[in-house]
Amino acid sequence: MNYGALVVTILAENFTGAIGTVFIVAYLSALCQSPLHTATQFALLTAVAAMGRIYLTAGTGYLAEATGWLWFFGISALVAVPSMLLLWWLQVRGHFRQLAPTTVSVVDD
Repeated sequence: MNYGALVVTILAENFTGAIGTVFIVAYLSALCQSPLHTATQFALLTAVAAMGRIYLTAGTGYLAEATGWLWFFGISALVAVPSMLLLWWLQVRGHFRQLAPTTVSVVDD
């Protein structure tokens, strides 16, 4: 059995999952703009973001068993397409540019 390919696959999945988590946390942090309610906003946004991971993954084992791994992978990739289109649309409209913090330069006298 070729364990090298399995190790590379697991490493790649863990690395990309960690990068995705960093992006989500950074994006949600950028959405929290009220200094008085930042913790509450962040908690609510992370709870909403986790709903898909918690509730939609319950039946994936049954789906993978019913369709086979090849079709399951294809279905998973197709389900991700609307999210990718939404991200592209937000990028085109300049949504992420608006979230970038403005820099303030302080000049000493």
